[in-house]
Amino acid sequence: MVQNLQAQERLRPQLEQARTREAVRAAQAQHDALVPLVTAQAEAVVEALATLSEALAALREGFGQQVDGLVPFRDARGQQAIDVSDGNTYVTQFLQLLFPGDFRAKELVDLLMINPVTVGRATDALQSCARLQAFPERVITRYLSTMEGIAS
Repeated sequence: MVQNLQAQERLRPQLEQARTREAVRAAQAQHDALVPLVTAQAEAVVEALATLSEALAALREGFGQQVDGLVPFRDARGQQAIDVSDGNTYVTQFLQLLFPGDFRAKELVDLLMINPVTVGRATDALQSCARLQAFPERVITRYLSTMEGIAS
């Protein structure tokens, strides 16, 4: 019985190694099976950001048109008599109302309106994102080879 226990103890590292190898391969398969789903989700994000950018630009234009007629009026000193700003300022203020107390509203406007999503950058991002590709076999192989060294 003692010899049986000793033999089992010698085989324990191999058993753990096999379990680890199986778990790593299952995780890799799960990752790769979800690639089409997350790719579709990433494409939906790109589409939504492009739509949001266009909507913000249209809102900026609308706000600008609202106040354009009020800008030329001057006071006796030649200063603008009616306190109005440009459309971009009003879009920023609108987003600050949507997200009160969050200073990042201006950064969101700048990001989406000054540097909007382009087809080229969207394509590059979708092609370059590691999670939208099969998990690299070399990473799995390298990890498993380190496990073999531990079990020895």
